[in-house]
Amino acid sequence: MIDAEKVARTGATLARIVIDMPKDIRAVGDAYPDNELLDFHATAYCLKGRTASGINTRPGMIAADPRVLPLGTVVHLRAGRYTGTYTVMDTGGLIKGRRVDVYVPTYREAVQFGRRQVKLKVIGRNSKKTGGKGLVVGSL
Repeated sequence: MIDAEKVARTGATLARIVIDMPKDIRAVGDAYPDNELLDFHATAYCLKGRTASGINTRPGMIAADPRVLPLGTVVHLRAGRYTGTYTVMDTGGLIKGRRVDVYVPTYREAVQFGRRQVKLKVIGRNSKKTGGKGLVVGSL
């Protein structure tokens, strides 16, 4: 079952939040060009279940603050052996500002990941023209 309350809460308040928040934490699409590397703090999580986007957790997804990286945003994450392309498919109550949680399949791997500073580059994001149903893809 999709967590409708979580999805509705995110969509209903996004416009008001973007207007009221300081420029340094505005949505990536509003404040940063696609080709800019950004500093983020990353942790890992291994909880299995349904995400805010309605799909089950799986490798290749991250959780982020939807005010900074909206659901569906595709990013390139530079984080050692975890470097790769990820899609924002989840949110979290403790994920605020420039923080992401990287999904990993095991608890042991999450502990080994720890907390680290990473570089992140937006390579695609929800298109305002398609009502959030498509992605606009940039170059790497």
